[in-house]
Amino acid sequence: MLDHVYKKMNLFEKFKFYRIKRKYVKTLRKMDRAILIGNMEKAYMYEDKMYQCDEMVEAFMHEMHLKYS
Repeated sequence: MLDHVYKKMNLFEKFKFYRIKRKYVKTLRKMDRAILIGNMEKAYMYEDKMYQCDEMVEAFMHEMHLKYS
């Protein structure tokens, strides 16, 4: 995210962005753990969730860029 956009965001928006990023990182870690264990069904499930979370992060960033640019 661009620095000037992040500075203009209010506290609620920063917290929302933090929660979305944290959800993405948690899903990524769970997927990596499932791959290491060898449980490919869970790995595929977490991969789908990871893509959904990634889309949420991108959509939120795009929304903030449009709002504050």
